[in-house]
Amino acid sequence: MEAEQHCAICDEDLESIARDAGVLPPDGKMTPELLEYTRTIVGKCASIGDRYTDEDGTAGDEIRAAFGLA
Repeated sequence: MEAEQHCAICDEDLESIARDAGVLPPDGKMTPELLEYTRTIVGKCASIGDRYTDEDGTAGDEIRAAFGLA
């Protein structure tokens, strides 16, 4: 079975998620600090995922790839 391909989540996607969560106003943009905070949280989650492996790598690798951190 072929591994599912993930595309990176772009900064605009992260802005949309932040708006949906109420962190940004409707017309708000991610500040460099908020973007760094978000990437740090994603990195921590990926570190947890590194414990889970299969023939294609780790869950952490998949998380990093999805957020463009690979």
